[in-house]
Amino acid sequence: MAAAAKPKGGKLCSICNERRAALKRPKTLEQICRECFYSVFEDEIHNVIVENQLFKPGERIAIGASGGKDSTVLAYVLSELNRRHNYGLDLFLLSVDEGITGYRDDSLETVKRNEIQYGLPLKVVSYKELYGWTMDEIVKLIGLKNNCTFCGVFRRQALDRGAALLKVDKLVTGHNADDIAETVLLNILRGDIARLDYFSTECIYSPNAYRGFAREFIKDLERMRPRAILDIIKSGEDFRISASTKMPEQGNCERCGYISSQKWCKACVLLEGLNRGLPKLANNVEHWTSDVRTANLHCLLEVSLLENHCRIFGFRVYFSASVPMAIESLFKDEATEEKGERARMASFIGAMAIADLVKTTLGPKGMDKILQSTGRGHSVTVTNDGATILKSLHIDNPAAKVLVDISKVQDDEVGDGTTSVVVLAGELLREAEKLVNSKIHPMTIIAGYRMAAEAARNALLARVMDNKQDAEKFKEDLVKIAMTTLSSKILSQDKEHFATLAVDAVMRLKGSTNLESIQIIKKPGGSLKDSFLDEGFILDKKIGVGQPKRIENAKILVANTAMDTDKVKIYGARVRVDSMAKVAEIEGAEKEKMREKVQKIINHGINCFVNRQLIYNFPEELFADAGVLAIEHADFDGIERLALVTGGEIASTFDNPESVKLGHCRLIEEIMIVKLGHCRLIEEIMIGEDKLIHFSGVEMGQACTIVLRGASPHMLDEAERSLHDALCVLSQTVNDSRVLLGGGWPEMVMAKAVDELARRTPGKRSHAIEAFSRALVAIPTTIADNAGLDSAEMIAQLRAEHQNEESSAGIDVISGSVGNMADLGISEAFKVKQAVLLSATEAAEMILRVDEIITCAPRQREDRM
Repeated sequence: MAAAAKPKGGKLCSICNERRAALKRPKTLEQICRECFYSVFEDEIHNVIVENQLFKPGERIAIGASGGKDSTVLAYVLSELNRRHNYGLDLFLLSVDEGITGYRDDSLETVKRNEIQYGLPLKVVSYKELYGWTMDEIVKLIGLKNNCTFCGVFRRQALDRGAALLKVDKLVTGHNADDIAETVLLNILRGDIARLDYFSTECIYSPNAYRGFAREFIKDLERMRPRAILDIIKSGEDFRISASTKMPEQGNCERCGYISSQKWCKACVLLEGLNRGLPKLANNVEHWTSDVRTANLHCLLEVSLLENHCRIFGFRVYFSASVPMAIESLFKDEATEEKGERARMASFIGAMAIADLVKTTLGPKGMDKILQSTGRGHSVTVTNDGATILKSLHIDNPAAKVLVDISKVQDDEVGDGTTSVVVLAGELLREAEKLVNSKIHPMTIIAGYRMAAEAARNALLARVMDNKQDAEKFKEDLVKIAMTTLSSKILSQDKEHFATLAVDAVMRLKGSTNLESIQIIKKPGGSLKDSFLDEGFILDKKIGVGQPKRIENAKILVANTAMDTDKVKIYGARVRVDSMAKVAEIEGAEKEKMREKVQKIINHGINCFVNRQLIYNFPEELFADAGVLAIEHADFDGIERLALVTGGEIASTFDNPESVKLGHCRLIEEIMIVKLGHCRLIEEIMIGEDKLIHFSGVEMGQACTIVLRGASPHMLDEAERSLHDALCVLSQTVNDSRVLLGGGWPEMVMAKAVDELARRTPGKRSHAIEAFSRALVAIPTTIADNAGLDSAEMIAQLRAEHQNEESSAGIDVISGSVGNMADLGISEAFKVKQAVLLSATEAAEMILRVDEIITCAPRQREDRM
């Protein structure tokens, strides 16, 4: 017998080795032909039926038929295997008509053809027959929102009711591997173990249903790796239910008699809401427990979260009959509410996510973040400053906003520790979550945290150093603090240079915390090392043409006034003239008015005029003729700072240069309406290729300017933020001169004291105190992790070192080992550490107290049409 001719082109089927392979089996990755695939598919289904003894001879089996691909394949295969292997089953087709116009028409025709093709009796049950409502009518009543809940619940029970009408023993529905994978994702992985059986199809009323996103995700996985579908299904099979988990007990609904885990099934609850014209409550209720006592029925409505994440509320309701009474929601439709554990969990997750976001920026080896705006120009910011990062985020989670706010307050108060306070608060909440899961009440945790925070603060107070009486040592402390602050910034390579600049600038303030007299100017070009401190004030403006380039013993008038021609500034006003001579008269009058204004300014006896607004050519000429230096269009921050350091005030009127007497109840004194500023010298200087105006010998002697040089605007912006942090910390340290060692030393000292307190404290509060200690240790752990070190080993060494009361051990990220912080000169301000400790504890306490999150409905825009 001649061998069959082999097909041309392509690989042969790996089973029959005769026909061309048409597909690849995801299960084995074998390339096989269609005929062999059908054979293997049917054999596998037969083996599953036989091995698991799914059916017994003589049983009546209903096949859920939707007219789709899966149900059609199921109907064919089951009828074929029943005939081929003589199962002895009575098979029926059972289809559901939801009553959606144009949706089931074609699929029902397919089911009717299947009835003829496979010789199986067909039963079609409709929502209208079973419940008295079609889905079209339901959607018309409740709208598109949450209609899937009605359809899904009614469809599941419709299959049960249809099976009862057919008096079948078992009901089978067909789902492909994608459907099973979706079931695992949508149900098991979110803990909804009781809802593994579901029946759904694409619907015109839910084009954006959540299931659609899961399906798209499954399809993407399948394209990249076909076996991923089987892996997801296997993960669902491997799930084990904890012995402590209480599973629903299957019973029957007291009203309709069909399967339910509650006394009233969900279908009856939804149907009652529809029949009473109050569908909202019906859509919000998951189950209720009723207790019939007399003719008046009192029922406690118990609520839980629905599959579609609706937020619902608990009420005590009273009935006057044996039928539940519906209660409308307290809030508007778009308002949402999360209660109890769910609200607390949302708070924990949001806060921990924010902490994890900035955690990688902590420490000398912390990484930077690139922040890109969505506005015009898509501006880019490169930074590792916690406050800057968090201020740039648009956050919806309320607990996360609390952490953003404490970071801002930390930045405003002490300037540094903005990342540490968020990380510590996040770790406190992470530990609190574990305690809450262990059934420890939040108020017990809060009490423990308060005790721990007090013990930690006392431990720091016992170890602080204060060298304020020794000026030389105190200045060394300031330099060390500045270097430590700058170590985690972009200026770390030149921290000695910038620490000296910052200390010199702050020491000029003589104890003041007003940093307004320290100006920072950024000029691209050169390197960071070219930055310098200049005594006096530098205004980033040029001196105009024909103006004096140098003025000694300057008297300065700082103003914010219009110096353009005073035209008629009335909207819609018109001036009609009958000749050009009249126009010339108007122009002459305008010039004369401006001349008078300039003369009033000059009459103040000034030789320098600085204006916030533009100065036009004509008044500029008048100032030049009078020998007055006129500077126009100075930025508002610049003129405010200039007025401050020169002792002047910003003026806008100049009508009365003479002194006037003002009356007061007990005192009459002579003052000047306009206060002038003074400085010893005004001159034009060059920085790089730019010309600027330098004011030296100003009245406020502590005024100075730090000029930053650098390669790019992004680098200069980050350098300014870094230097500002150092200046803030130093100015606060001048007032509160207590100093601590750095490098994780404070956290280890606090953790040791808190551990000792936990051992002395009875009851559950000791668990919270221990958790507080673990949260404190997370700071040096993160510093070590960000430096690429073995954090577990480093923390173990630090614990051993700190058994010695006088230990100065901390993390030396440069050498990658435990080092002596006193010898390395790593110091931090006590005020910063105290603010971090107290702010983080208070934020964690605030979030722990939350048991409900209510999101208000957005205000509706009024229809003006």
